[in-house]
Amino acid sequence: AFHPEAHIQGYRLDGVFANWTLDEYRKGFRGSPARDEGQRKRTIDLVQIEGTSGFARATLKHPAAVFTDFFVLLKHEGYWRIMNKVFSVRKK
Repeated sequence: AFHPEAHIQGYRLDGVFANWTLDEYRKGFRGSPARDEGQRKRTIDLVQIEGTSGFARATLKHPAAVFTDFFVLLKHEGYWRIMNKVFSVRKK
């Protein structure tokens, strides 16, 4: 769903600012489900579209933290793509 030129930004739990390209972001995934996958809950909280652009807010709750993601969306070449993601995270 991400556009190849998307960027991901936010503050990690340790307070460090993260500013990743999509390729850098993907390096953080192992290619298999997390050990606590069964305890994680994801929701799409809001989607707003106007013409060919929009935004969405999603929440990921897992045992240690809650992530809130804000996605900037664009209909590009006939498909909806995530152009950018900004996230917030807090400990439970």
